[in-house]
Amino acid sequence: MTVTNIVSSPSISINTNGQTLKPDFDLLHKERLRCLVTLYDLGYNLIPLSNKKPIAEFKQWTTARIPESLLKEWVGRSRGENWNWALLTGSKPYTDAPGLVCVDPDDEEALKVVKARCPDTPLKVKTRKSWHYYYRRPTVDQIPYLPQQLKMILDGKELNLDRKADNNYGVAPGGLRIVTEFNIFQYSWEQPWTADLIRSAPVFDPAWLPNERATKSTNHPTDCPAATNVDMDLAEQFARRFMDGVEGCEQGNNADNRCFGLACSLLHDFALEPDIAEQLLWEWGQRNDQVDSSGGWYPWSLAEIRHKIHDAQKQPPLNPIGCKLDTAEYRRACLLEMETLAEGVVGEVDIVPAKPKPAPTDDDLDTEKQAEQEAVKSQQKYANSDYRFEPISSAEFANTKYTIEWLVNKILVKGQPAIVGGPKKSMKTNLLTDMCISLGSGEPFLGRFPVTRQTSVAFISGESGAYTLQETAFRICQAKGIKLADVACWWDFRLPKLSQQEELDELTVGLAARKIEVAVIDPLYLCLLSGASDKNASNLFDMGPLLLDVSRACSDAGCQPILAHHARKNLTNPEASLDLEDLAFAGIQEFARQWVLVNRRVKYVPGSGYHELWLTSGGSIGHGGLWGLDIDEGILADDFTGRIWDVEVLSLDAVREKESLKKTEKKNVKEEELDSAFLVGLDKCTEPPAKTKLRNELGWNPPKFDRVLSRLQSQDVVKLGEIEYEAGNGAKRTCEVIKRVAKGN
Repeated sequence: MTVTNIVSSPSISINTNGQTLKPDFDLLHKERLRCLVTLYDLGYNLIPLSNKKPIAEFKQWTTARIPESLLKEWVGRSRGENWNWALLTGSKPYTDAPGLVCVDPDDEEALKVVKARCPDTPLKVKTRKSWHYYYRRPTVDQIPYLPQQLKMILDGKELNLDRKADNNYGVAPGGLRIVTEFNIFQYSWEQPWTADLIRSAPVFDPAWLPNERATKSTNHPTDCPAATNVDMDLAEQFARRFMDGVEGCEQGNNADNRCFGLACSLLHDFALEPDIAEQLLWEWGQRNDQVDSSGGWYPWSLAEIRHKIHDAQKQPPLNPIGCKLDTAEYRRACLLEMETLAEGVVGEVDIVPAKPKPAPTDDDLDTEKQAEQEAVKSQQKYANSDYRFEPISSAEFANTKYTIEWLVNKILVKGQPAIVGGPKKSMKTNLLTDMCISLGSGEPFLGRFPVTRQTSVAFISGESGAYTLQETAFRICQAKGIKLADVACWWDFRLPKLSQQEELDELTVGLAARKIEVAVIDPLYLCLLSGASDKNASNLFDMGPLLLDVSRACSDAGCQPILAHHARKNLTNPEASLDLEDLAFAGIQEFARQWVLVNRRVKYVPGSGYHELWLTSGGSIGHGGLWGLDIDEGILADDFTGRIWDVEVLSLDAVREKESLKKTEKKNVKEEELDSAFLVGLDKCTEPPAKTKLRNELGWNPPKFDRVLSRLQSQDVVKLGEIEYEAGNGAKRTCEVIKRVAKGN
């Protein structure tokens, strides 16, 4: 007997012997679809999710009903994918079903706060860590717009607590969280939802969970009168109106700078609290005019928005704080609100006459002194920033002499990050070993490209292993006529985690201590995202900052990085020279200031030790080239000897000539095979055969037969003759036959 739990905690199957079995995924998937159909029939819109990110653009479906045909199409596409479903929250003008607000505590501490402050609801959904509490949304007349709140602050403490309302969503009941193949969690409702159950849920009141940072007034030291005491509610209204008129971004088209500029404008020009600025910027980043380079929907992630807000908080304001609030319209709105307050028309708030301001006490003076010290610390924080805006004039720019030098002629210039890329098993590591030894010895790279001077280099390799790398290095040094011990190269067989700042710092210190000028890191895929589970290799905005950090870690030590990277799978032409676009990961093409790309010209024959490759170089200074590269590594003997390093760099003309010779040789071999088959067939005949008879015996078509016959005639191997025979009516006839030419004739 097998018991499968699909409703509560991790779904695990256990047989009668206590053995853990794989969960019944088909059963879990059916439960997910049952929840989907139930919610849709109740009037709610649902969007497919992959890793909690919408597959489809969902903003248009916050105001319009998703057609049943489209939902069925999504369901059909989801059969081969592990898609969950997003239940859209907020107001629902397209249906009579009540709008929803989801309160999402993500840990025990936040859950305790929700239980203490919010009433119970029958619309609870069990998540892996906690519960989703769903409430009915207040009517639009009561609250026209109810935004989401993230990482809410209550009683002065930031909690893992989110409120999801208008233009947002939560993972619908039935969703699957696959931890391992034996541990699959299913989001489950406490009880199946019905129309009556939804109507019995309490109406959400924002006063249950007031986000404290969103209700503070901000006092900024500024010359802008409107910002001396900002009314945060009015400032948010003006900022929201401003953001409504800002168009979305196209990926790669200055999108990063535009988003950062908007973050600065919200924080500085509108004097908003960070939480409010984050909310407005996130709403803008979710609009359907945020697109990728192909025009598809490409929303900003919450992590990206928070990063922009964080960076903008460290940026000194370019304009007076609150400058966009220094308008007649804003002042009229403030006066109107003050008049309303003066009449006492604010709920049940009583207007109490202001008390005379008492003389400052010692505590007040201490507080002022502490505030001054904090202000000094804030200025010091900006002073300690790595960034300085220090532009130079055109005259200074024109008169400054900038120099550049080769490290490897036509291949590598000094001081610019480089990428060495190619498909798997395309000799990348061997070529990099040759490059390191060439730089560390001053010998020509691949025996062809001059090295301008001996350079201290480090090879950080985490894939090949010490034995293989040493054996390759010995062979290369023997081919160059040098000793490995004399090469100015450092070797490291453990890769740093390039997404971890402490390991980048260690790399910087180590490179600087050894005065290393070039650092080769091989391979990139094993170390760039190691320890960064929240980063996505296909996301340009994740990869760009990581690659920049790696470059800075090296440049801070006076070192130049060379990163080894792999090409995409399923190349269009696996035996053609590569372009930068053929490399995997987002951001690599943009990061590379120079590159060396390698690919096979001819498929490798296992055991031959012979490699025929393409070698491509290029860079932003304008250098570049394409060569053929033939490498003979010899054949490994039983005693592990016999391997060599024999390299030949070929020009394009030489490659074409070699390919032409190959074709000629192949053609000659084919012709020899055909000639041999022709003569064998001829020799089998007891008497000289007619052409038609021999052709039929060989099974060849006339053109092929005639070509071989003509070639053998020209070589005086066969000849045509005639024989006389008697026809059926007794008449004498002649017939053309094929004969061997006697040797010596």
